[in-house]
Amino acid sequence: MKIIHVIISFAFISCHDLKKAENQILSEEIVENSSIVCNFDPKREGAVYYDPYYDRLIIQPNDTFNIKSFEKNVFIEFGSGDYTSYYILKPRLFTRFESSENFLKPIGLDEKQSRELGFYEAYKKRFGNIDNEEFLAIRSLWGKKYIEKPELRDEQFEEDLTRQLLFLDEYTKDHHLDEDFLLVWTNFFKYRKYEKLVFLQPMVFDQIGDEYVNSVCHLVDTIQNDDLLYLRPYQNTLLSLAYTIWLKEKGNDSQPEFESRLKSIGKHFKGKSLDFLKMTLIKSQILESRLTFNQIKPFYEKFISTCPHEDYKNNIKDFFVKDTNVEAGAFVDINQEAVDLKQLIKNNKLTYVDFWASWCKPCIEEFRHKNELASLFKGKGVGFVFLSIDQDYDKWKSSSLRLLKGENSFFEMNSDSTLSKQLAVKEIPRYVIFDQSGNPIVQTALRPSDPKLKVQLNELLKRY
Repeated sequence: MKIIHVIISFAFISCHDLKKAENQILSEEIVENSSIVCNFDPKREGAVYYDPYYDRLIIQPNDTFNIKSFEKNVFIEFGSGDYTSYYILKPRLFTRFESSENFLKPIGLDEKQSRELGFYEAYKKRFGNIDNEEFLAIRSLWGKKYIEKPELRDEQFEEDLTRQLLFLDEYTKDHHLDEDFLLVWTNFFKYRKYEKLVFLQPMVFDQIGDEYVNSVCHLVDTIQNDDLLYLRPYQNTLLSLAYTIWLKEKGNDSQPEFESRLKSIGKHFKGKSLDFLKMTLIKSQILESRLTFNQIKPFYEKFISTCPHEDYKNNIKDFFVKDTNVEAGAFVDINQEAVDLKQLIKNNKLTYVDFWASWCKPCIEEFRHKNELASLFKGKGVGFVFLSIDQDYDKWKSSSLRLLKGENSFFEMNSDSTLSKQLAVKEIPRYVIFDQSGNPIVQTALRPSDPKLKVQLNELLKRY
């Protein structure tokens, strides 16, 4: 079973359980009150991920999404394994996606909407999956000949763009679509080119020469356009270019990396694009376990007080964990008996909590390392707890008994304030380390399979 990914850029999304009746429709009131409504019915086991602000959130199949766009359009990306498809939706468009031979397809559209949303599938039939194509292009165009003559790289990207725009123009004319459609997809392909162009690997910096690096960095004045923040390629271009500029300028800068990068983006970027970069950089420090919440707190508070964009402020407020309560929700064991998670945490100096689900293959693959870790830290004050985010108790119980023998494995009953929500568990597998008082001291810990986890736990034991 493949995990299904749904990436929705720059939208505020609320989720409601969807009844399984095939003929269920949404009320006019919901459609009227939402800019866009997407009813995903994958009809397959697994999770659906969406990404409004460079985050990933876990959604169960058969959910309904009410999407209120903060931008002119909403960019949606579906992916499952090697399959990827893109859609650019206009506000107030009601779209239902259902399973098809090619993964998912929109249904119930009028003729013009069908032609618009059918563009990317037509492109793939002609040229193949753009994601595979782009991935290879970004990483392969640093062979010897491109290092010696980096302008060849630019020429290749320009050829790709010309081919893409010719097909777009042909499709627009053949299907009688308007200038708005043409402009939106022109920007998509244009920033796909920029996304590849500004991706400079640190290891080639010294080999390609300052002149070429400078030419890439100077694009900062050309590429910024806040109106395109809904586009994933634009977001990726911003992030890659900001990092490239920082690598070039940092030199012997003695400032910590985070502060140095924050200073660099403040110098070169502006408007909402600048706030997007600040938001993602601040959140990344916690996600990558580079800084603790207390270390990042002054920068977080400054962002909240100075950012003029409510959608960004709301997103980052929801992301950061404050006053996490390990008693939130209700936990039960395989016998459906209540579990005092707070007491379990109190019994150890450190508690390594593994958030998983019965349908998550990467989560299950990590279980094979649990016995080694438990044996290594036996008697040292480290506890290991497995918390499921499954919706179905019986499926969880069956998997827990089979994979974990039911030991230290607990099910979080439905609640308006669950621990997983408070910890912003938006992607699994996810690992969090608590101290004896129940504070999440590492919000995104290393995986059990990572040899560095042993070092991380030993270092924390010295401090707690």
